Amino acid sequence: MTPEFKLDALVWSCIFHEKVPRYSEQVYKTSIYLLKHYEYMRTLSFTDIEKGNFDFSTSRIPANARETFTRLSANTPLSPEEF
Repeated sequence: MTPEFKLDALVWSCIFHEKVPRYSEQVYKTSIYLLKHYEYMRTLSFTDIEKGNFDFSTSRIPANARETFTRLSANTPLSPEEF
């Protein structure tokens, strides 16, 4: 399972409502933020979640957010003609 599959497109269309450029850093940083916190929440027990023992932090965002998504062939940016 690859949760980053087309996540950047989902963030661009649903969170930003296509009001920012498609391949902007905002889209990639928000996507990696959601992905890293999804992975973090999977490591927690139900009791931790129930008691609120978790932390949403921007320190989980790596500097290479764009590379995380474009390494999958399905997430490579389209040319302007294809887009």
